[in-house]
Amino acid sequence: MRVTRIAAVSFLLLGCGIAGWFSTLHAIPYLASDVIFRVLENRGIKHNQLTPSLLSTAGQDPVPMTNADMVTRSAVYDLSDGPVLFEANVPTSLHYWSVTVFGHNSDVLSVTNDRQAGPGPFRLGIRKADQTTIPQADVEVVSPSERGFLLVRAITSDRNSAADVAASRAALADEKITQSRVKGGNR
Repeated sequence: MRVTRIAAVSFLLLGCGIAGWFSTLHAIPYLASDVIFRVLENRGIKHNQLTPSLLSTAGQDPVPMTNADMVTRSAVYDLSDGPVLFEANVPTSLHYWSVTVFGHNSDVLSVTNDRQAGPGPFRLGIRKADQTTIPQADVEVVSPSERGFLLVRAITSDRNSAADVAASRAALADEKITQSRVKGGNR
């Protein structure tokens, strides 16, 4: 009888350990995204607002793994008040441009680059499954979460040329995120 109790307690503890392990693995991406959200909020960036364009700088970047020639803009999107619309004039003067949408759990939901979008106006809508579609969007992303992360990447020709960096930043200057003007944000 005593062996049975020890085995039962052992299996219970093992089961709790396994459940805890998988719960932790599930939570880590959300917690990592929350850190990014807090960093941006601490810098004064509000939800659905793009950061100023930044050139990667070794030693100053919290995650110095990006291409050193990359100029980036980012935003935390928040769909609690309805869908949002990212608008850009896709630049032709850069070596590369893309916009990536991440869910709260850091899953990549969408990537569109300059070759796919083509030059000129581009609109990317982000909504939850229970929200109305965004008719003016060229690409629509259905987010499984209310909050997530949007990242714009552009590769400059010469990071050591102040004029080229300024031109690259200027190419991204008109990008914006707005609350979609869709009537009835929820279906």
